[in-house]
Amino acid sequence: MAKELYSTDNQVTIHDPICNFNDEFTAWDCTSNLEEALNGKDAVVIATKHSEYEQFDWVSEFKNLSSKPCIVDAQDVVSDLSLIHI
Repeated sequence: MAKELYSTDNQVTIHDPICNFNDEFTAWDCTSNLEEALNGKDAVVIATKHSEYEQFDWVSEFKNLSSKPCIVDAQDVVSDLSLIHI
């Protein structure tokens, strides 16, 4: 998915708490800090069901963000509907 997004000339930041970013990812913007990955983004795609994402306080984090990104949650990780009203 990341390769496809990068090919469209979008600014993409990759966060994955499990992946070791090897040489294949060196030209990409990768971070181990989830808050950093979210800040200033127009969209967030959650493509995996990592426990870090399930335990993350999405509501508090989104209240502190200057922009309010669209969430595409392919794994039903963000189940808190109060995000709709932020």
